[in-house]
Amino acid sequence: MADGRRAKGALRRNRTGRGSLPEPARATAFRLQWRDELWKKVRIGKTTVWDSLDHGHRDLLTPNLPNVFLAVVPAARAAELGALVEKAIWAEWKTIADKVWAFCDGAAGGTDRINLTADEGAISRAKREERFRAQTERFLTIAWQTTPWPETLDATLALAGGFAPDMPSQQARKRVEAVMQMATVQMPVDHRDGRYYIDSGKTSLNNIGLAWAVIAAVNSWQLDAVRQTCSFDAWNEGGWSAGAENNKDALNGRDEAVAGGKTWSDRCGKLTGVWPGLFKKGDWMGAVTLIKRLWHLAYLRDVWGLPTESRGNKREGFPMPSTRGIAAHQLYADDDQLDPDEGGGDRYFAVLALDGDKIGKWVSGEKTPRFATQLADYSDAGGEQRFGSRVYFERPEFARFRSAQRPLSPSYHLQFSEALSNFALLCARPIVEHFDGRLIYAGGDDVLALLPADTALACARSLRLAFRGEDPDVVGFASPAPGFLQSDHWREQTGKQQREHERPIPFLMPGPATDVSVGLAIAHFKAPLQDVIREARAAERRAKTVLQREAIAVTLIKHGGEINHWGCKWASGGLELFAKVLESLTGRLSAKFPHRVAELLQPYLIRRSGLYEMQGTTGFDASAVICREVAFAADRQSTERGEAKREIQEDLDRAVRAYLEFLGDDDRDTPFRAVIGLCETVAFAHRTRLGSDSVPRMP
Repeated sequence: MADGRRAKGALRRNRTGRGSLPEPARATAFRLQWRDELWKKVRIGKTTVWDSLDHGHRDLLTPNLPNVFLAVVPAARAAELGALVEKAIWAEWKTIADKVWAFCDGAAGGTDRINLTADEGAISRAKREERFRAQTERFLTIAWQTTPWPETLDATLALAGGFAPDMPSQQARKRVEAVMQMATVQMPVDHRDGRYYIDSGKTSLNNIGLAWAVIAAVNSWQLDAVRQTCSFDAWNEGGWSAGAENNKDALNGRDEAVAGGKTWSDRCGKLTGVWPGLFKKGDWMGAVTLIKRLWHLAYLRDVWGLPTESRGNKREGFPMPSTRGIAAHQLYADDDQLDPDEGGGDRYFAVLALDGDKIGKWVSGEKTPRFATQLADYSDAGGEQRFGSRVYFERPEFARFRSAQRPLSPSYHLQFSEALSNFALLCARPIVEHFDGRLIYAGGDDVLALLPADTALACARSLRLAFRGEDPDVVGFASPAPGFLQSDHWREQTGKQQREHERPIPFLMPGPATDVSVGLAIAHFKAPLQDVIREARAAERRAKTVLQREAIAVTLIKHGGEINHWGCKWASGGLELFAKVLESLTGRLSAKFPHRVAELLQPYLIRRSGLYEMQGTTGFDASAVICREVAFAADRQSTERGEAKREIQEDLDRAVRAYLEFLGDDDRDTPFRAVIGLCETVAFAHRTRLGSDSVPRMP
């Protein structure tokens, strides 16, 4: 607008109900959207812009679009643009659904046309399509909110006036006021630059953008209110009915089935091409599950022209490996090449769920750094004279300013979002695939992946290091400076023929001040995948709640039904002890060692025993007891003699003591449970890796 007014609009597309980040649209998705209309029509020499971008098909297919984004738009068009964005999302979703329905409706087998959507028992074609349309229309929940930006800085700060002192908007205002206090009160008038003030006395700042943090906090609060009061259409067919036609979706257990069952599977078996392999077990599926099963063919392939074949060059196509293939480190092997009765350790796979810790606080500004750590401070070559703004702000009158946190700014949000995008787009998939896994989802700080059981812990560690901008110890990656990574796959391009001479380009990561929590669920390849995913998510929550973040939690689901839990803080030394014991089991200690340690420590957990009562007495040292029991088991289960035996005992003792020192003894049960859980996990990891041709990669 002519008067320079702006409004901020936030739009949320949230199906899961979980919060997310104000991230911009991913670069690859944006570029794909404009591929045919722009990038393929513009050339750089003889090469189109699209070809010069050199996007791999798997990069384009990595699912990582945000469910929240933040935008600055003209105030007069704010509501109009919000409605247009909502309309565009619904239109694209409807296109995907229509393509999938038409794909099923037009299925053909040989010379005969077989209509998958035809009547099936009590489910008529009309009823099937009615359910399909109704379920797709209920799938998305979209909320958006616009917040007008006042014309003055004082008016913007006043937006936070009605909130409680501990609310994010009030905290944001305090950080902004610290800057205003410095610039209008603490700084001498003759030091103030008149360009940044609206009055000749230089007492009022003219930059309303300084209050971005307040606007962002108020808008977030308003958007949450919209989401909580969002209207919806109730789903009621008018009463209860029974019969096969009312079967529920086998995966979510909620939606009425629109496909599946024996008849559907039999029809698919008569079709040619990809159909026989898409619906093998006759599971009942609702509309959303059916779309997930077929959209890569009906939409990605037929609309965007992306390769989705499961045969041929599978690494460039869109194959989804079986859990058997994942467990055996053979992701792209055909099922008939994998004998489920062969091997031993290669029959277990893992689901990894990673989530950033306190990312909401990073986004809201609660964890922004203090000014004292952000002011420039450097000296000349001889180290005799200091330069930079810190020299000026070390004056006593600026003490409050130095201790204040920096307020949020648009550039902060852009950079933090860029760092999260870099992790999701440039790091998550290469690291997961380095450990023979398959990435399912990577959205900012949220990752879901399938991995062989014996590489899952090492992969979790490498993902965490990459997130923090530290060397993930994966071929092709390096950390040139804290908070930055560089990759052999991301280089300054001067021509493909000179690629080996190109310079890696460093890219920003969230940094060493951030951290993640990881949940791992390890199960037999025959275990229901949805159950294992739920256990991985539960383990992730356990890492955040029970272990209080910055941790990894592991759930072992044994084929016989027994479930064991273990977890530790990243900094606790637990993973180091785990690796030390596992390494020792390859020849220096008997495989019975972890079982024996767990057996020796179990009695201390029985509350009614005399041993447990001893823990309540003065002078009971749980750490000393655990160290003695571990030493005793190592002495009896060692395959070494003499000096070599003493060496392994001393190494174990140091690792155990370091782990116990971190755990502390506030709760006498904790160290015993921690070491028992670790030993059970090590024993399982050692047993399940036997018979595997892969080389275990442990942290």
